[in-house]
Amino acid sequence: LQSVYTVPKPEPLHLLWMAGALLASAAASEAAAARRAGSIALAVVLSLLAYATKETSLVLIPIALGWLAIDWAGGRSRRFPATHVAVNVMAAAAFLALRAHYAPLGLAEGSYTRAYTPEWRVVAPTLFRIAAWLVRDFAFLLPLLIVLAVWRPGGSGRCGRPVRYAGVWMAGWLAVFLPWPATFEYYLLPFAFGAAALAGLVVGDGWATRRRLPSASGRWLAWSALATAGLLWVMAAVNAVADAKVQLTVDRANAALVDFLGGLPVGSHVVLNTAMNEYHLELPRHLVEITHRADITVEPPGRLAAADGRAPADGCVVTGERANRPSPPV
Repeated sequence: LQSVYTVPKPEPLHLLWMAGALLASAAASEAAAARRAGSIALAVVLSLLAYATKETSLVLIPIALGWLAIDWAGGRSRRFPATHVAVNVMAAAAFLALRAHYAPLGLAEGSYTRAYTPEWRVVAPTLFRIAAWLVRDFAFLLPLLIVLAVWRPGGSGRCGRPVRYAGVWMAGWLAVFLPWPATFEYYLLPFAFGAAALAGLVVGDGWATRRRLPSASGRWLAWSALATAGLLWVMAAVNAVADAKVQLTVDRANAALVDFLGGLPVGSHVVLNTAMNEYHLELPRHLVEITHRADITVEPPGRLAAADGRAPADGCVVTGERANRPSPPV
């Protein structure tokens, strides 16, 4: 929910481009020669949009190679994964060429992307934070893995390939964020896409084959794991609702702050008494764009001073406080 409850998050659009590219690649792998080129072109364009939305889309190449390895090891047709590999290689080449032309910096040399550090001192804490998010929001996947092992949905391997595809997708989208020093919930939207596919495959195909287990103990274990997964999914849904309530409360408080500051006298000075964060960038912008108050100065503590070294008298100090915090916190 955090991905869609705040306007500037690119993850929903990013996922839309990737899903569209997947569908176009699948269509290309099944289309006749006359339509194949058009489907591939569409997949490349959509993939390029995904790469341009988030640089982490480069992980799509190893993901597609993983799918290709799955089909090669299983002796299946490799047309779809091979097509998707080619699509992502072409899109990545176009993206890197455009980036080199318009932003001639390495991926790790930008003012923001330089924090991407594949070192253990960064990876270890990130791994812990990602594990915490997985326990909080995706604990229902663990019982489903038990169902998958005991039930063997599909019997003949009917859903084995898609489940493996989902596993590679999920692993790739976790691995690509390990070198990043911050971990937010909305980063996991691509992972959640794969988790939804895996959960739907296991539950749906397991239900279709629920009576085929010869062992009563096996049926009992599978049903127990499935029921546990359902309960854990309900808990994840409760957490999501709490997230939404917190986000809406924060948004209302931010809007009230901007409205209040917009009513200050002309030329007022605002001291934002918080650690350096996005408020110091966004608050002045919102005052200009929403309340049309470009005359208001917003500064951190200790930086605002008059010419004689004294702080101006017509100032306002903004200090963030939280009341009625949710328990457990989200």
